[in-house]
Amino acid sequence: MQRCKEALLRGLGVSWIHATEAELQEVVAKWAGLKRTLGALLLDQSQISGIGVAWGSEILCKAGLRPDIKACSQDLSNLVDTLLDVKNSVQQLYKAELEKTCDIQGFINAWFNNLYAVRQMHVYKTGTPITVSGRT
Repeated sequence: MQRCKEALLRGLGVSWIHATEAELQEVVAKWAGLKRTLGALLLDQSQISGIGVAWGSEILCKAGLRPDIKACSQDLSNLVDTLLDVKNSVQQLYKAELEKTCDIQGFINAWFNNLYAVRQMHVYKTGTPITVSGRT
């Protein structure tokens, strides 16, 4: 069982919910020169793991960035600050689940159950839909 977990985790990028500012700076600095769309990069779990469509939409909206435009064509200077700001909100919102060691399932269940009830997300389900990498 442990080997299965290790194999799954091996291909993941830095964990967004646990990442330091320096780790996020390093990832975003690499993105500045890439011709991939920013939305695709943000959802790519091998880059930064733990960001899905809902939080990705919120992060990009708060940063004033477009998911459907190449990363190299946008000013990413405030993306790390926004990643940290939204991450801090998520950590406060789900503090009880995150404090339990390895209670990933509890965190996922709490997040899913509150997805539509929590209105701290200003964009998801209220903004204009944009399709990036097959996701809307």
